Amino acid sequence: MEPISPIARSRLDAVVVGLLGPVVGSSMAQAAVEGHCRILEIDGSEISAEKIEMLIDRLRQGMTIFVGPEKAQELATALRDELSLGPPPNPAT
Repeated sequence: MEPISPIARSRLDAVVVGLLGPVVGSSMAQAAVEGHCRILEIDGSEISAEKIEMLIDRLRQGMTIFVGPEKAQELATALRDELSLGPPPNPAT
């Protein structure tokens, strides 16, 4: 498998808000991205696949509160697919 290129922060924001916005609202989705990026020390214009996996897992955990574990996992998978990350290295349990 080829290494995954870093992803631009603007693309990450757009993808997350596009997928999670219809579920929790655009403002809440954007706030979630910003808050988790701050906690994970994600800054700059390009983000590694490893950091994005960490972010997706945190978003999945939070989405569980709103939509339940199955739908939260579906959303996490959709984020990975949209960002061309493939399956998670260690599927969440």
